[in-house]
Amino acid sequence: TTDAKTGSSDPAGAKSVQLFVRCVAAHHLPKVDRAGTCDAYVELKLGGHSMQTQVVKNSLEPRWEEKFELEARGEDLLLRVMDWDRFTRNEMVGNVRVPHERLMEALASGEEEEFELVAADGQPVFGKDGKASVIVIQVTCKPGSDPQDPAPRLPNQAGARGRVLAPPPPKPEETAGASAAHKTLAPPPDVEETRPAAAAGVLAAAKEAEAVPLVVK
Repeated sequence: TTDAKTGSSDPAGAKSVQLFVRCVAAHHLPKVDRAGTCDAYVELKLGGHSMQTQVVKNSLEPRWEEKFELEARGEDLLLRVMDWDRFTRNEMVGNVRVPHERLMEALASGEEEEFELVAADGQPVFGKDGKASVIVIQVTCKPGSDPQDPAPRLPNQAGARGRVLAPPPPKPEETAGASAAHKTLAPPPDVEETRPAAAAGVLAAAKEAEAVPLVVK
């Protein structure tokens, strides 16, 4: 279990990273409702963006499995577990501020991680079972958005980092076969072009017949 202490970071000059924050679950929540349960949801805040999960009713072990896309520019991530109420104001169960550096560590690991919740006065929150209340998240990023790995990895190419492999050159016999298969043949003569030549041959034969003298016996 990791306790992310309250911290701050200077976003000036920080490189933008598109993150996916997956709210997995919360464990060991305290009883908030009169029935001794909790209608929990999570508020996420990063920079100027705020999002929230769906409400899981009547559970001290809520599970959301919801993923949110956020843009990190050096700011801290604030997570607040809230108790929804139909008739009164929603109440904060606990919160945690994840410093930007710790957020990048979670990004590098890519694993689900637990963060302990604290109350508004900074005191730890304990569940109905006496254990520390925690929230579980997973941080990943879009391909090409990780400053440590700017190029997306191509599938089925171990060790390849965006490199495109050229196809092998064709074999000599394949080249010869392709040349023979694609040999250019002379086009047949046009019918219209052959007609004048045929007509000239007929006229020449007729003139030769006229030139032969007629012999009468």
